[in-house]
Amino acid sequence: MRGRSFWCTDGPPARFRADFMSEKSPWRHAQIGIQATVCVLAGFFGGRWLDAKFSSAPWLMLGGAAAGIAAGLYSAIRDALDDK
Repeated sequence: MRGRSFWCTDGPPARFRADFMSEKSPWRHAQIGIQATVCVLAGFFGGRWLDAKFSSAPWLMLGGAAAGIAAGLYSAIRDALDDK
């Protein structure tokens, strides 16, 4: 399977891609919220784990949450600007 993607082409079938990513699809906008939430939670829990490892509570948790918020906002803005 060298050089081939999961779909054996350059992506999912056009019909699937068109339905899922159309402007009328509620999943297109739900994806932005889910992505932002995952970024914040990953930063928070990653920072919390690092705080436990290095005994620096709560600074790395706060830094991870801030980095997650920044990543989530960047992702949301990038996706919102792609709609135009």
